[in-house]
Amino acid sequence: MRHASLALALTLTTTEALAQTEPGRVSLVVGTEFPQWIGGGLAVGLGRRARLQSVAGAAPGPYVDVVHAGVRAGSGGQAQDDALRAAVQRAVTWRTHALWKPFARSGFEFGGGFGMMVLEGDVSSELALALAGTTDRSRVPPPYALRTVLLQADAELGWSWPLSPSFALRVGLGAGVTFFADTQVMLKYGATSPEVQATLARGTDALRAWFTAWRVIPGLSLTLHWAL
Repeated sequence: MRHASLALALTLTTTEALAQTEPGRVSLVVGTEFPQWIGGGLAVGLGRRARLQSVAGAAPGPYVDVVHAGVRAGSGGQAQDDALRAAVQRAVTWRTHALWKPFARSGFEFGGGFGMMVLEGDVSSELALALAGTTDRSRVPPPYALRTVLLQADAELGWSWPLSPSFALRVGLGAGVTFFADTQVMLKYGATSPEVQATLARGTDALRAWFTAWRVIPGLSLTLHWAL
C-alpha cells in the first residue's frame, strides 16, 4: 500500500512538473530576480519538456544600490563614485529564455537566452565635471539625463516544485554577460560649446567603459508560475 501511494504521488508530481511544458500551454510568471527586477511575464510550453519564457520588471531602491556597487568597482575616486550613483538611479530589465528539463521526474532545468537592462539617472553640472574627471570650470555642462543600455547573453540553472496541477514555485541561479553597452546623454536645457561637448564625451566614455567592465551580472530568481 505504501509503495502504491508513493508511486501515485510520484506520477502526480511528474504530471504537474510537465504540465507547463505542454505545447502551447501558457503560464503567467510573477516574481523577482535579484538584483535586477521585480515583475512578471509569460511562459509558453514548447513540448519535449521545453518552454520559452519572457519576463520584464523594474529594480527597487535596494536592487539599484547593488547594481551601483557592481559598476562603481571601476570608478576612480569619491567624486566619480558620486557621479556614478547619480547616473544609476533607475533600472528596468527584460529577459527571454529557452528552458529545458532534461529529466521527466525531476524539477531541474537549465537554459539560456538574451537580456536587456536599461539604466537611467540625472547628472548635475558639478557631477558632470567629476564624471569627466576634470575641474576645468570653463567646461561646465548643463544638467543632463543619462540612459545606458546593456545587452546581455545569459544562462541559468533552476529547480521547480509543483504546488498543484496549475501552480509551481521555481528558484534559479544564473548570470548575464554584457556584450554591448551604450550610453546616451540628453541635455535638459542650453546649447553647448565644443569644449563642453568634449567634457560630455569624456564623461560618456567613462560610463561606457565602467558598464562594459561590469561584464558578468549574477542573478538569483524566485518565481511563481500559473499554468492557464
